[in-house]
Amino acid sequence: MRSSKPALVIALVAGVSIALVVPMLAWRDVSEDGATPAGADTQGNAPADLEDPSLAGEPATVTAHTRFLAIGGGSTPESTEVSLEQDMALAARTLPGPGVLFFAGGRHARTVRVLDPRLDGNALLARVGDLFAPRQGRRSRYRRTSLPAHAATFEAIDAALGEALAVGSEPLLLYVAAHGEQGEVPGGNLIGLWGQDVLDVTTLAEVTERT
Repeated sequence: MRSSKPALVIALVAGVSIALVVPMLAWRDVSEDGATPAGADTQGNAPADLEDPSLAGEPATVTAHTRFLAIGGGSTPESTEVSLEQDMALAARTLPGPGVLFFAGGRHARTVRVLDPRLDGNALLARVGDLFAPRQGRRSRYRRTSLPAHAATFEAIDAALGEALAVGSEPLLLYVAAHGEQGEVPGGNLIGLWGQDVLDVTTLAEVTERT
């Protein structure tokens, strides 16, 4: 059991990308062409002090020494922009570990959306489509994440967070780089998780209280 209430740093902001603790620097105007973000796993090797799951769906391994959990991505591939992956990579490089990453559908799923100008096709048809059937991802392609990450599902995050709070002895940092919505009351503020699930402030408080 952690000796004192852990430092769970989290911000839930409506309709925007959330990134805590780590400054954004110049990440927003980099790698929209799909380049692998700095700090990501480019050669099949995980960043230092990060768990590297070898199988899709493998439960996250949390120990008494886990210092942070990082949650990122959207609830669908269309909402998992490459900029969110870049935010997570920066966090993985910057935060003191060891830590565990949860990002979109996990490292084995093609869930990172990258803008691809080659998919513009007929400009007139594209504009008509945007007018009558607007949607994200029309001019995008999808690739696997290079992060050593588990799927960011509620079940996986709930289990890992509960375990980390129960067995750890150091403050735990919760880093979020995702999309969120502002509730009518503070407890209703939420972030979207993979598979159209959500995590709100009230549920997060319940997880911390039961440990």
